[in-house]
Amino acid sequence: MRWTDRRLCRKREHQWLRDMRARDHALLDVWRVPRRLEAGRVVWAHVPFVERSGEKLRPVVVADASGELLAVRRITSSVTRLRYDFYVEIEDLDAVGLDRPCGIEVRRTIDIARLDVVSSAGRLSPADDLRVEVGACLWSLANDVSSTRVLSSA
Repeated sequence: MRWTDRRLCRKREHQWLRDMRARDHALLDVWRVPRRLEAGRVVWAHVPFVERSGEKLRPVVVADASGELLAVRRITSSVTRLRYDFYVEIEDLDAVGLDRPCGIEVRRTIDIARLDVVSSAGRLSPADDLRVEVGACLWSLANDVSSTRVLSSA
């Protein structure tokens, strides 16, 4: 075996070891997900896009956990959220485990599989949790009232 062949074999062996370590770290990330996901827990999950096909790894707040499905609310750090009234700003970022100002979308929940959860980031503080629940209730009442007005005027 020539010197260059040995070097190539060694290089492939090192690449194989790096791949194995990366795979092991990915498996260890699964264990960071709590067994019991209760409402108010902030997790990183693969969330499908609403408007088009595909998905994105993003932080979400668990709204309801029943069986293998989770109802979650999306969290975004995009500044365009400030234009809309269906986002509630997160005040206590340290408890949540995020590093930049974010808002939670309260107008809808998205159903995802429990297996789509990658890791846990933290938990909403009681004050933020209350503000999200109140925001979601107000949003649903406003939509019910506006749809009732449209139906009653027609």
